[in-house]
Amino acid sequence: MRHADTPPASRYERVALFGGVAAGAIQLLFSGLFFGYILPALPPIDAPAAQIAAFYAVQSQNSIYHLTSFLLEAQMLPLALFFGGLYAVLRRHEGAGGALSAAVFAAGMAITVIIPVVDMIEDHLLRGLAAAGGDPLTVRVFDGMVPQAQALNGFPQALVLAGTAALIFGRGFAPRWLAWAGLALAALSLLGTGTILTAA
Repeated sequence: MRHADTPPASRYERVALFGGVAAGAIQLLFSGLFFGYILPALPPIDAPAAQIAAFYAVQSQNSIYHLTSFLLEAQMLPLALFFGGLYAVLRRHEGAGGALSAAVFAAGMAITVIIPVVDMIEDHLLRGLAAAGGDPLTVRVFDGMVPQAQALNGFPQALVLAGTAALIFGRGFAPRWLAWAGLALAALSLLGTGTILTAA
């Protein structure tokens, strides 16, 4: 429900918010390729370093592996649009200084870049070192950067979800059940950051 003193959404805002749908579609395509073609050949987490290095040496020539990396990194574009649109919605409803809306936007930008940038670094190091016959122990050290980045993303995710929920509760521009769901997901996001502490 929109308050009488709240201006309507612009066309650009609606287009930007559609970026969330596009990012979700890219994520689904990435997941289908990764779980269907990459994961079955992925060595166990406790596999010898030589086996892990050999896996990434093979993947350096695998076009599907390259495509999954591209898809993961390509989410930057639609996610940036989405969080820009979300900021416009929240800022319009928050009014005043818009501090919470700005914090949500900043967290959204962190979400947008953390995993794609870490994935780019990890893939470059893993594929490059493995293909060049580099030290397997060094390859193994760099393996797992993306899961760590996903855990780190839990912090900005929690802020985006909890901040949006707080504004929904305060301004009533969306169903309250959506706000409660956001708070629950924010709590799960914070729990997921525990992976950072448990990593070897």
